[in-house]
Amino acid sequence: MQERQSDSELYDAFAETHERLTKGNPEIRTFFVAAIAIALTVFNIGFNLGVYGEVFFEHFFAIWVAASAVLIADFFIHDDHSPLKLRGKILMGLPTIGIVLTVALISIDNDPIFDDIVELLAAFIALVTLPYTIYVIALITNPEIVTMTNQRLVTGLLMVAVIMSIAGYVIGYNHPAVLTCEDFEVSGNDVPTNCRE
Repeated sequence: MQERQSDSELYDAFAETHERLTKGNPEIRTFFVAAIAIALTVFNIGFNLGVYGEVFFEHFFAIWVAASAVLIADFFIHDDHSPLKLRGKILMGLPTIGIVLTVALISIDNDPIFDDIVELLAAFIALVTLPYTIYVIALITNPEIVTMTNQRLVTGLLMVAVIMSIAGYVIGYNHPAVLTCEDFEVSGNDVPTNCRE
């Protein structure tokens, strides 16, 4: 009898969630979709920064590819209809500027100070460009995001990004508490020197 009651409660929970998300305020659905997309992106970057102490090149290139694709696609749209104004075009162009500066700094000298400058530059560009890039991609893939007029939900998206970035970094930095060397090895990642056996 107890088991049937808990099955019924579980079903009721699913039904209530379904009802609220499908028939409720569409702004709430948009908020959840955007929050999940942002969280998945920033957590991974934060985690790797915590474990390895750097933003991986594939994360930077993913930001660069997305920003460049938007910028190139925007080139083919007449200015009257372009979703990007000058500020947006500058933000979308920052990753390309970062790559050009990286190549220039590395070709000048192979001094470790230049390596540090390049890493700081990459981290800065990622931090500045990523939120706007995610926003533009979210607008393209989920135009309902424009309907988010609730300032609390917009602030919530920012907080999701900040909290999940910090969580990723803290978990990554303290990875020996939750992951073993084998976990890194099996997943195909480099095994950190301070991992737990």
